[in-house]
Amino acid sequence: TLYEAHRDFPQLQGESEREFLGWLRKILIHNLSRQVERHVLTEKRDVRREVLLEQMGQMLERSTARLEAILVDGGDSPSSDAGHRERAVLLADALTDLPGHYRKVLVLRHLEGLSFEQIAEQMDRSSGAVRMLWLRAIERLRQWFDAKDLI
Repeated sequence: TLYEAHRDFPQLQGESEREFLGWLRKILIHNLSRQVERHVLTEKRDVRREVLLEQMGQMLERSTARLEAILVDGGDSPSSDAGHRERAVLLADALTDLPGHYRKVLVLRHLEGLSFEQIAEQMDRSSGAVRMLWLRAIERLRQWFDAKDLI
């Protein structure tokens, strides 16, 4: 089935993932029916091997669902992963250019997930002072990205 799909791919007229899966399903059903004709129907009729059409349809639906689960990947694409890494490098560069107290408040707040009160304790400042420091650090970060034309 996959060989035939590869071979006949230029003839595919669908544009969506659903149409592609339907096209693959049609090839699979055709191949299955051909195999049934070749290997099963050539023998004499055996009542023990009969399958109701409804059961055949259900089996095909289950196989299509499994095929769809295999084909569809919900993860990020390689280019998306590369973009994330590039942005992480840019952010690291921006953080190293910030003054130490700005960098510290950003790291404690966003990377360690601490509250402003917890940061205030660590930095020996009031909670209000930490909030203002955080706002200034965010603004400085924004300016850094603006200067690099990255926003």
